[in-house]
Amino acid sequence: MGEKVKPKKNDNQAQMSIKELECKKNKLMKENQALSHTANILKKELMKTMKEREEELQQLLLLMKENDKLKRQYNALSKAKLGKFTLFYWKIKRKLKRKLKGER
Repeated sequence: MGEKVKPKKNDNQAQMSIKELECKKNKLMKENQALSHTANILKKELMKTMKEREEELQQLLLLMKENDKLKRQYNALSKAKLGKFTLFYWKIKRKLKRKLKGER
């Protein structure tokens, strides 16, 4: 029993392989953490962008409703006799205003 057991080449290779695998594992864990962090940042940016787009869409819908309302009012005004005169007056007033600005 006093014999020393000599390490075999296979045991050394196995230990080297284990160390290499642990090193690779640590590398992959760090890489995974970095990718997770990047993914979280991108998710936050995406959510922010989506929220901004939703707000813009809401504003667009409001403007479209207001535009439709103004179109209906304009059409009603243009069909009335006094309304036609009013529109004609506004048109002349606008032309005169532009002419006066051009002379200055």
